[in-house]
Amino acid sequence: MKLIIRLLALAISAMAITYTVNAAPAPSGSSKTSIELCKSNQPEGYEFALCAASTCTPTGKRIAVNTPRGGKRWFRESVCTCPVLNTNDTGPAIANVTGGNMQGSCARPNVATVWSLYSLVSPFPQETAGWQSVTAYPHTCSASLNQGREYANCFSFKCDNIRTQAVDGGGTIKVADCHCPLGEDVFSALPAAPATSFFTDAGGAASDGTEATAEAQQAACYDHPVGGF
Repeated sequence: MKLIIRLLALAISAMAITYTVNAAPAPSGSSKTSIELCKSNQPEGYEFALCAASTCTPTGKRIAVNTPRGGKRWFRESVCTCPVLNTNDTGPAIANVTGGNMQGSCARPNVATVWSLYSLVSPFPQETAGWQSVTAYPHTCSASLNQGREYANCFSFKCDNIRTQAVDGGGTIKVADCHCPLGEDVFSALPAAPATSFFTDAGGAASDGTEATAEAQQAACYDHPVGGF
């Protein structure tokens, strides 16, 4: 997560020159990780899912994950309901277009799917006591909780079942179901150790939109939250 934030900050600072940040060409056998900023030059913008504050449900299935050196590795799958945002409102979103289960570019596979990407936008829609747009309150799930194999990594994964969701106080937003691996290290595509700490926005906000108590935040660590490092 810290690496993603640094990459995003650097990319935003360079946006006056370019809207895409690619990893340097990798020597044979080394990492093929490719970080890009995803947006669209079309008036309708570019839609993506932001899962940073979502909790997830294991499906009992397996999901294939692209590894940094090519090939795939399989993990337990979870499904996470995430808000669908538009880069016209948030600015470009950051992706690993060779990671997750992306296919080498920001292009959406079809109109019925979006990619789950990363953004520092705040506030954004979160499901607290109902859906509402609230400030992001990141917190740490400590290694002592032994939840390293239970958090979901949704960075650069496919989402479907896009639909409309009512928002508290009136209005609607779009949400999607994102299919994400459990216990996968964000960049290595290796299984995380059970005693691994991770950051998450899930459970960070209380039902009134303020920061949740430490007890409530820790409780979210056991709900298969979307997390990273």
